[in-house]
Amino acid sequence: MENFLLKLLDLKKPPTTLLFVVCVFCGFVLFVPDEFLQQLSLAEFKNEYGKFLGFGFTGSLSFLVVALIVWFIRKLQAEHLKHQLEKKILRSLQNLDLHEKALLREFLVIHGKHTLELPFPNETVVSLSNKGIIYQASSTGPVYLHGAYFSYTISEYALENLDSQMLDLPKNLDNIPESEKERILARRPEWARSRTEFEERRRWL
Repeated sequence: MENFLLKLLDLKKPPTTLLFVVCVFCGFVLFVPDEFLQQLSLAEFKNEYGKFLGFGFTGSLSFLVVALIVWFIRKLQAEHLKHQLEKKILRSLQNLDLHEKALLREFLVIHGKHTLELPFPNETVVSLSNKGIIYQASSTGPVYLHGAYFSYTISEYALENLDSQMLDLPKNLDNIPESEKERILARRPEWARSRTEFEERRRWL
């Protein structure tokens, strides 16, 4: 019942749009000068159905006011939840463990992409997803001998606030020394190394 009322009060839904039209029409007929209604041949309509027009205007206007209040409250709640999630993401970025750092390096350094296919389920993937740093972009994906993979994307807010130091990387990512590249590759997650080896073998078949 609650969900039905929320949908009914949604300003974007057809019933609400229809009531807005009813409110405008009834208000127009009730409040414009009679001379203007005479020109539109609506004067007799107003005289005959005036009480129904008043009821329609009052009822539809009341409904629209309630819908506007509900929309405003839901907007405030959404903004509050967004603010709480952003605070959670910032705290999490400051406290990444070694496995989480290694996985995020797959996005920003190894592949240079914002969306990657990651193993599901995987403890580190689930952890970053629960923290709002990444999110599942699809519910389907390829299945290999070593597991299933779904597409995951770094959230925009996390990407905006993620810096190289958080991932134990040099500040200048455009000019990483070879020794540092080797260190990064050596610290890749086991599943990432296994998949790379699998893809390289398949490329040579």
